[in-house]
Amino acid sequence: MKKLLLFLALFVLYTAAPFAQAEHWTPMNSTETGSYFFNSETIRVQDWHADSGKIYVDVWIKVKHTFQGKTRYINSLKDKGGSAAGYERLDFSTYHVLFGDGEMMVLTVCDHAGNGAKIMQLNVKEPKWEEIATGSIAAGWYRSILEYTAANIHRIIHQDIRI
Repeated sequence: MKKLLLFLALFVLYTAAPFAQAEHWTPMNSTETGSYFFNSETIRVQDWHADSGKIYVDVWIKVKHTFQGKTRYINSLKDKGGSAAGYERLDFSTYHVLFGDGEMMVLTVCDHAGNGAKIMQLNVKEPKWEEIATGSIAAGWYRSILEYTAANIHRIIHQDIRI
């Protein structure tokens, strides 16, 4: 009986976890391919290299895919020779990103099913800084996140990060 109760408790916690923190996902913008959010509880301001003198914003971004966005995403995987196995369950993706002065670097990509289960996780082996194109989706992310960071810098610097 104890094992059954433990199993049920873990099941409830596991399936509720993605939704329990929904209040931390701050909306940025939406397009025909998805809605975009950033996790306000994970934002950090840091030096990428101590000797560079540059400050970066470290954040997790969530993309809630529309049907059109999911279809494009799956087709792009297939076009690159990747496997789309399990992607019929795709609901959202999360990205661990660094933003610099007009540039961004993706460190991790996770694709998730609707219940929050990971379909795939990719930790980028050799992340590279990419310029953010004017008018792109990434430009909207950059603007939203930097505005939020500037308005909340005192809290962000002092927050206890729990990932």
